[in-house]
Amino acid sequence: MEIIDGQQRLTTLMLLLRAFYDKYGSMKNDKAVKTSKFIEQCIWKTDEFGDPDKTALKIDSEVATDKEKDEFLGILKTGTVTDKEKSSYANNYRFFRQKIVEFLNTYPDWFSFFPIRTMNNCILLPIEAESQDTALRIF
Repeated sequence: MEIIDGQQRLTTLMLLLRAFYDKYGSMKNDKAVKTSKFIEQCIWKTDEFGDPDKTALKIDSEVATDKEKDEFLGILKTGTVTDKEKSSYANNYRFFRQKIVEFLNTYPDWFSFFPIRTMNNCILLPIEAESQDTALRIF
């Protein structure tokens, strides 16, 4: 499906989830493993058992320049960003990673609730239209 309205919100949410996953991927406790699995299902396409195919993202971008698109998709695939990457995607991802570390250090007992509550309380409301013209008229 194409997204007519909400691209920024969706890409921002995906970067936030990837930053959560980056932090949870190194944790081995039961809650972290369950949370990682939940995040994986948001970022990557999954098989019938919910296992991710980390070569197949659930999102693609057609509104960014090729360089920015490559940075965005690279961040989602690898969870890394280099100092030479200067796009808004890279800057936002760095920001999220920093804030997640600060939150973990300040509220360690609450950290496990943060990504789950984010995912459970963000609502994506799909409105399907017959054509792009119809979708543009709606918005």
